[in-house]
Amino acid sequence: YMESDPVKIAVEGVDRFRKENCDLIIVDTSGRHKQEAALFEEMRQVSEATKPDLVIFVMDSSIGQAAFDQAQAFKQSVAVGAVIITKMDGHAKGGGALSA
Repeated sequence: YMESDPVKIAVEGVDRFRKENCDLIIVDTSGRHKQEAALFEEMRQVSEATKPDLVIFVMDSSIGQAAFDQAQAFKQSVAVGAVIITKMDGHAKGGGALSA
C-alpha cells in the first residue's frame, strides 16, 4: 500500500470496514497542537470525508490547564462529542486538565 494522503487513507479504511459491517470504526489521527493549522485542516477534511457518528478528543493530562486552549482549537475544527483525558495518575497536572 503506497497511499500517503491521510484523508484518502481514512476514507478507504472507513469504506472497507463499513462494507464488512463493522460496528465500531476508529480513525486515529496524529497528534495536534493548537498552532498547527495545517494539521487541524487535515483533521477537518478527514472528519468531513468520513462523516463520523462521534468525534472524541483524546488529550494527555500532563498539559494541565493548557488543555483548555487545545480543546478549543480542536472544537473549532470538528464537532467534538466526547473527551478522554489520559494519564490522570501520572502527575498533579491532571486536575488542571479537568478544570480546563
